[in-house]
Amino acid sequence: MLLKAGERIHLKNPDYPDKRVLHSGHAVGVEGEVVIAEFEPPKFRVAPDAGFIVFYEERRKFVQQAARIDSVEEGEERWRIRIELVGDTAPAEGREVYRVTTLSASIYAVFGEEAECPVVDVSSTGFALISKQELDIGTKLPASIEHDGENYAGDVVIQSIQERRDGMRYGVRYLSTGDQPSQFEDGLNLISMAVQREQLARQGVDG
Repeated sequence: MLLKAGERIHLKNPDYPDKRVLHSGHAVGVEGEVVIAEFEPPKFRVAPDAGFIVFYEERRKFVQQAARIDSVEEGEERWRIRIELVGDTAPAEGREVYRVTTLSASIYAVFGEEAECPVVDVSSTGFALISKQELDIGTKLPASIEHDGENYAGDVVIQSIQERRDGMRYGVRYLSTGDQPSQFEDGLNLISMAVQREQLARQGVDG
């Protein structure tokens, strides 16, 4: 993290899950992975242990990152909020990571303590699945996906949440540990290519 005191930081308003509605503030201090920031009083709930997505500028590029609220000091004109950043940053310049739908491929994940979670799409940086668990943005937990006789496992962090009739849809991003790359780094690309080949073959048969 290269965020410094005086720089802008933005909280994504959770009341608009499908839109990028940001509440802007500025950092007044940095302690390791914790940013102390001041904001005008927000119109949405901000409380300790709540999960958020934050946005800020890093190396002249706009990035996003999962975060958890450590503490909140409420004032009449300004709130001072301690924000613990979780996991890695992701680009936030508006170009979406290419995702491949996997619904027809019957791929399942172990997600924390829950097995047989349907994986609904994959990308080069993470995947989305359906789970019965109720978790927060910024939650880090182990996950694994088995495909074509191979098992890919590692830690992931929740980046987005969407409530559905069949459960909660979680978009997750895999985490790397130090210099050790995640098994998902290669595994998700292999799964993505395999699913696309199956889809193309099916289209050829249907055509």
